[in-house]
Order: sequence, then structure tokens, then C-alpha cells
Amino acid sequence: MACGPKGNLNFSQPQSEFSGSICSKLDFSDVAFSTNLSSLQKAALMLALNISGSFEGNNGWGNISNNFDEQGLSLGLLNQNLGSGSLQPLLIKIQQRHPALMQKIFSHQHYNSLTAMLLNYQKKLAQNLLNLNRQAEVVSFLDISITLDGVNEDESVLWAKQNLYNGSNFIPQWKSEFMVLAKTPEYINIQVEAAQDYFEKAEEYFIRLKTEQLRSFLMFFDVVVQNGGLYNTDINEYLSFLQSNPGLNETLKLEKILELRLRHVKPQWVNVVKARKQTIIYSRGVVNGTNRQLDTEYCYTAISLLPKRSR
Repeated sequence: MACGPKGNLNFSQPQSEFSGSICSKLDFSDVAFSTNLSSLQKAALMLALNISGSFEGNNGWGNISNNFDEQGLSLGLLNQNLGSGSLQPLLIKIQQRHPALMQKIFSHQHYNSLTAMLLNYQKKLAQNLLNLNRQAEVVSFLDISITLDGVNEDESVLWAKQNLYNGSNFIPQWKSEFMVLAKTPEYINIQVEAAQDYFEKAEEYFIRLKTEQLRSFLMFFDVVVQNGGLYNTDINEYLSFLQSNPGLNETLKLEKILELRLRHVKPQWVNVVKARKQTIIYSRGVVNGTNRQLDTEYCYTAISLLPKRSR
């Protein structure tokens, strides 16, 4: 979708409702969105996927990362990974729904190895050997208090270390196969299915925390993607703060929520998390060494009012 140049964001300008018009750098032509989403909600999700996905990597649907973070493998637009157990469900879905596609993309040996890992993961799930932290309100390896040490996730990460890498380097064929898979229409749809779950969680925060603007939803979506969500203690503390400080504008609300969430992040990741969230709040900033002007890139007005769905 074409769009003209936009000036600096003016937080005092009159607010209007989000029109649903954006510039997308991602191809959604083969995506089957949930029929429960209105056209405006669908556009907001597409925008959120563009923004958070661009923070995760430069390959769009085919984003991929190695074991630098001890998560085994991260794959797809939003970099679901083995260590947190967020990637296995997507791989299981594509293997169950489209086994012929998987067999076409992966070599016979790689297909059998990957399938065995996923079957073992499913078996452990059935035996209720879930990582206890998966039952917690937030799961993020970026956080101080989270230790991702579930038996089934550990085994998946170990499989990745033993099979996908020479030292710290991807074996080229494995990397190529996963990237091809991630960019297929079939796997893109599975990625969007997972993102719609993130959408629901972000929208719950949007409503519960009494926000109104499009940028607020976008920040909550990125919190879910990068940080696993918000802690209930932070939500309750924020709501008490809001009650004691009526009339706060949206910027101050978002900065307070960010301040509370950053308390839980490991020191080495604080600046990374903060840069992403503040770039969403103000529509511009430096993320991963790149100057970003989100409203210009994606043709939206950050302070547009985002209608809430009736529940």
C-alpha cells in the first residue's frame, strides 16, 4: 500500500479513530485470519507483526537465530524458540498438517531427526513433564527470575546443539531447510495463528490497563512477543498508581508500565528491551543499531484511538 511522507509525531494533535490503513512490508496474501477479528483488529495485528517482526530480524517470515541465547533454535517472524517451548508447537502443527511438504524441504535424515525430536517432546508433554515455569504467568529467558529448565525443553535444545551446529555455526543445509520452511504459505499461516494468541493477550492488557491508543496495543503486543507478558504484580501496582494519579496522558501511562516491566529484566537486556518499547511509544528511536521511524515506515498514526472489541 502506498503512502506519502509523514512529519514528526505530534502528541497534542487531535485524535481520530484508527482507519485500518497501513503500509505492510510483509505479504499477507495467503494468510487466513481468524473470522473473529474485525477489519480494524486485523489491520492492527498486521501492523504489530510488521513492527515486532522487524525488531526480531531482517528476514521477515524466515527470521532465524542460532543458539547464541541458549534457546537451541529460534525461527520465524517472531523468533519462537525451542528453549521456551514456543517453537515446538508450531513445528508439530506443520508436521502433522503437511508431512509431504516437510519431507520435500528436509533431507530424509534431517526429517527423521526433527520428527523424532518432536515426537519425544509430545511424549514428555503427555507425561506431564512440563517445565514448571511454563505454568507461570510469564516465561522469558530475558528475566531475572525465570529459569527455563524443563526436561522436554532441555532435550529439544540439546537436540539442536547436537544436530544443527558445527560449534556455534549453523550447518548450512539445516539453516537453509528451516528458512525455506518458515517462508512457505503453510508455515506462515501457522505463525499467524500463534500471533493471534499473542493478539488476544495484548488486547487484554490494552483493556485492563485502561489505554486507548494504537501505540499502546503495539507496545503490549511487543511485550508479549519479547518478554512473555506482564506480571500480575506490575499490573496491580500500575492500576494503584493510575488511581492515585488520575488524568495521566497515554505517554506517561506507557512509560510507567515499561518502568515496572523493566524491573524484572536481566541487566544485560534492559537497554535492548527499553529501546524497542520506547521506539513504539514515540514512533522513533534506535533499535539494534538502526534508526527507526515507525509511523513513517508503516504509514500509521501512533496516537490513533483503537476501538475495543466487545467481549
